[in-house]
Amino acid sequence: MDAVLDVTVDSKTETFLAEVKAADRAQVITHVKAQLDRLRHGKFRTCRPLLVTPYMTRQLAEACRHIDLSFIDTAGNAYLRANGMLLYVIGQNKPQQYERKAYRANTQAGLRIVFSILCKPELIGKTYREIAKFAGVALGTVGPVLKDLQERGFVRRTRSKDLKLQNAEKLFDEWVTRYPETLRLKLNPRRYRIDWETIHKADLNRFQGYWSGERAAEILTGHLRAEHYTIYTRGLPQDILAALRMRADTEGNAELLTAFWSQKLDDPGRAIAPAILVYADLTLTGETRNVETANILYEQAIKPALRAE
Repeated sequence: MDAVLDVTVDSKTETFLAEVKAADRAQVITHVKAQLDRLRHGKFRTCRPLLVTPYMTRQLAEACRHIDLSFIDTAGNAYLRANGMLLYVIGQNKPQQYERKAYRANTQAGLRIVFSILCKPELIGKTYREIAKFAGVALGTVGPVLKDLQERGFVRRTRSKDLKLQNAEKLFDEWVTRYPETLRLKLNPRRYRIDWETIHKADLNRFQGYWSGERAAEILTGHLRAEHYTIYTRGLPQDILAALRMRADTEGNAELLTAFWSQKLDDPGRAIAPAILVYADLTLTGETRNVETANILYEQAIKPALRAE
């Protein structure tokens, strides 16, 4: 959350929790809604979520309205809905000088490094060579990424000259919004169909496989009954495909991707991806039940670890 805004109409004031973010994909909108909903408790319980963005297209504006996420942009487009208040303006032209600033931490290598640091915060104090090896990136990418994070307030240097992670929750939110378009698409995602009976007999440990998304959340929280299945693997894809009798299907209920994180982050004996990745894959779907479960997972497993830093 970047701000708390009061909007007054006809002497009636509504309070919004605002997040400032470039909304260029539906996944960003879904995540911002989930992110702000997490904060709606205590004194913010009656507040409504609001996305403040440089520019909102017609298509994404409709997506916001569909999930009841208010927004305003710099072009004059807006959707503000609260008790006794409704404002909906779309179709205003994109500002001529509009551009999305690129950050080194949001490149493919940068996202690998940030993911590693979020999962293992003590990594930030290691040498560049150790960080590069852990994240699986070229040594030369580490310095520019850490410099970017330091300039934007996610990393600080202590009096003893050591680096320390800070604002981890904000960095987590940024990683989740950038993961789908920048890194996930490079993990060779393939769509298949898999039978329910096969899933519940599957031992992914045998194939260096990991559940993510709905199936992982079902195991971790018990709150969700999985209907779609996301699997990451380090092993040979054909081994998993044969063992689980997965059939190629562009509209299938299962997705297979290449695992990208260090095995040092694995929970021995549990074929489940790191919780941050499970959260990202859940919110990526945009389904209400998945977003609700993602927030449960966040409260139970992710927030305590991030705030410990």
